[in-house]
Amino acid sequence: MTRPGPNLIVYWACSAAVIAALVWMTTRAIRLERRDAHSQAFSSRQEAIRLALWRMDSAMTPVIARETARPFFHYRSFYPTDRAFTRMLDQAAPGEVLVPSPLLDAPIGVIRLYFQVNLAGEMTSPQAPSEEARRATGASGPAPTNIVAAQDQLARFELLWRADRNSPLDHAGQASASHDETMRAGSTVDDSRTAMSQESPDELTREFDRRQERLSLAISPGPATEIAAAQTARDRERPRASATREAAAETSPRDAAQFTAESRATETNDTVRLGRDLTLAAKPPLAKDQEAEGDGGEEPSGVAVSADHVSIVTTELAPSWIGPDSSPQLVFTRRVTVGGEEFQQGFWLDWELTRSWLLSGIGDLLPWADLRPVREPVRSRSPEALGRTLASIPAEVVIGQPIVTPVIGWTPLRTGLVVAWVAVLASLAVTWRVLLALEELAERRGRFAAAVSHELRTPLTTFSLYTQMLADGMVPPARQREYIETMRSESGRLAGIVQSVLEYARLGRSAGASPATRIELRRLLEPIVASLADRARTRGFEFKADMSGNGQAVVMADAAGVERILGNLIDNACAYAREHEPRFINLGVSIGRRYAAITVTDHGPGLTPEESSRAFEPYFRGSRTTDLGIPGIGLGLALARGVARQMGGDLRCDPPRPSGGASFTLLIPLAA
Repeated sequence: MTRPGPNLIVYWACSAAVIAALVWMTTRAIRLERRDAHSQAFSSRQEAIRLALWRMDSAMTPVIARETARPFFHYRSFYPTDRAFTRMLDQAAPGEVLVPSPLLDAPIGVIRLYFQVNLAGEMTSPQAPSEEARRATGASGPAPTNIVAAQDQLARFELLWRADRNSPLDHAGQASASHDETMRAGSTVDDSRTAMSQESPDELTREFDRRQERLSLAISPGPATEIAAAQTARDRERPRASATREAAAETSPRDAAQFTAESRATETNDTVRLGRDLTLAAKPPLAKDQEAEGDGGEEPSGVAVSADHVSIVTTELAPSWIGPDSSPQLVFTRRVTVGGEEFQQGFWLDWELTRSWLLSGIGDLLPWADLRPVREPVRSRSPEALGRTLASIPAEVVIGQPIVTPVIGWTPLRTGLVVAWVAVLASLAVTWRVLLALEELAERRGRFAAAVSHELRTPLTTFSLYTQMLADGMVPPARQREYIETMRSESGRLAGIVQSVLEYARLGRSAGASPATRIELRRLLEPIVASLADRARTRGFEFKADMSGNGQAVVMADAAGVERILGNLIDNACAYAREHEPRFINLGVSIGRRYAAITVTDHGPGLTPEESSRAFEPYFRGSRTTDLGIPGIGLGLALARGVARQMGGDLRCDPPRPSGGASFTLLIPLAA
């Protein structure tokens, strides 16, 4: 085919459109699949972060709730047991029994130090009592090791505190107010849950607010009436303590020590009961409503108790960071107002120990996670950062490893895409073959019409003219025989054309039907070579055959078919090489592993590369046929190859030789 037809151009355009659409669909589907896998990995990561935050907040909540419920007078190293709740800060009277604070011998854990700061900026710690306080309790001698260590911690902490804060109480008030605002912000949010992979920034903020609300409900103190009830219960114990002291005054000095120990034990138990009452007062409103009906008013941010016209106001514990960024220190502070006296209480956490403790609880969820202190205001942070921030302390979970999208294996989607590609490509291939066959058929039909019309027109014109002349008596009797011989020759030529067309048409319907038999190669070629030599000699060519001792090979061949193939090759050699010298035609025989090869060569002009590639196409004739006036319709070589393949062999055109001329090789299969 010299140029593509309109059908092929339309096919290429449609095929390009179909493949482009399929490529777009495949790319889009795989991209969506990868995005879905990434979304699932992101959702799993966010769910792990959510659960990790819940675990760490749950671990910190009991610590904060316990310290929130702690009475303000626990921050004194020693306090009297028989005073009113509102007069615990007054100086101890002579002979008044003092009991040690539960914080005096507090075990060293995540809390390094408890402290209290008054308006004057004086800092004390219940764990580091002064010498005057120790002497008031009858202690003498050097301070115990734990008190000395606490005093060192207090001195170190005071340096950090002073360096970080210009106005201790104002700074603490701002931290407490900010914390209270954060707590209250969570009281109006909806408790609906959505997947973290699809959460909007507002939903991330609401999730943080929900965690803040739950923490607030767990640690916020209860109404003042419940604490007043705890104070009333404690006041009932006062007559018993007074009677005990009067009895102790009449005892001997030896029994006084025993009385002091028993009195301290009694006061310690009293303190434990008071702490239990305060913890009861700190229960969330929802839990108290399950026990008895009550008012549904808004929960206050602090505790206010009025007794003897003296008010007690305690704010919630608010976390904050002090110290340099290289070694931040976490403290919890609250503001306490007793009457007209205002001071600040809190505790200093061991951040490294706290961080390790919290991270150990989420090792199965986020093994590469870390906690980073957050110094900026919580509300100024982005919603994504809020989704990683703890509600109990101002710290953010830092993921030490990026989200890794899992490797996508062979999925049903990819199977469907492969099936779609195979189906589309197969359809395009079949359509291409059909179109090629149609184009080839159309081209062959055109070549057939051009060749046959010319080859048929010449004999028919001769027949028509000569018969008309003979019928009209226009031919002299002496030349009538000559005219009849011409008509006979043209009729034979016409019969040959028709026979060639019919035989070529039968090739496709009778493939493999050639009567091939076992025969020795010499016996097959000897009569054929003699006939070919006579045919070449009559046309002025010398024919040479060389079997070189290969005639003993046994082949599967049809003698008539082999003779027809070789005869066509000899006729072509005589026709195309008649103007060239030497006028020799050679036939050679060689034996291969599967075939016997019979090669026919001449010394003519040979074939061009294009003619060699198209020599076996039906109705194809070379460019020299018109110049040399060679008759034919271009079916000789196509028919010869068809006959050779029917025998199980083949006919090939050899590459051009340096010496020139054409060379064709007939392959005949060897007998098994």
